Amino acid sequence: MALRIPGNGLHPIPFVVPSDTGNYVLALTKVSPGKKLVACSELLKWTEYTELWSRVDRKSTRLNSSHQYY
Repeated sequence: MALRIPGNGLHPIPFVVPSDTGNYVLALTKVSPGKKLVACSELLKWTEYTELWSRVDRKSTRLNSSHQYY
């Protein structure tokens, strides 16, 4: 399987684990109105993500990156 993304895949991107969202909601209830929160469960580079996917899926996965957007 090949994963095609724009860019070089070296910059971390945020991922949200659905079971963590309750903690995000709880944090929102504890801050004063008007506050903005940003949350994520994990920051992974696309290269790390494809390695993880290969282990979970037990199939070879490669990253095809490009500096062009499709």
